[in-house]
Amino acid sequence: MGNGRGILHRWYWSSRFRPVRHRLQGHVTLSLFGKRITVYGLNAMHIAVNISPTRWGYVCFHPPVPRWPWYFYVSPNATPWASTFAIGPGVDKTEKAEAKLRRLEFGHNFRVSEFGHEDIHPIQYGRYTLADVEAMGL
Repeated sequence: MGNGRGILHRWYWSSRFRPVRHRLQGHVTLSLFGKRITVYGLNAMHIAVNISPTRWGYVCFHPPVPRWPWYFYVSPNATPWASTFAIGPGVDKTEKAEAKLRRLEFGHNFRVSEFGHEDIHPIQYGRYTLADVEAMGL
């Protein structure tokens, strides 16, 4: 492993794995315990996992791999911009604060289509500042 490539990397790019790798390009979806699990990014080195549906909406995470920070968020539409809970170094401070505000105002798994961008992004549109959120103790 002197070149920085691990065993899984070598196995994935080996010629024996080529037929399987061709089928895994893009994403893979499977069902486990009645939940749909989608793994994205198998054609790149950045992998994301979405689990749906849960009572909180989609549970999304990026496992820790070299050169990519991990994150974990819960979102009604599987996107970080509508998340109601977000942690990890892969999520910036503003997005973490907005997730807390969305959880307070809408609860988990709200209908995104019922609200405008001003409601979903209260800090970006000037309704709150990061200092306001920290003062609320969120």
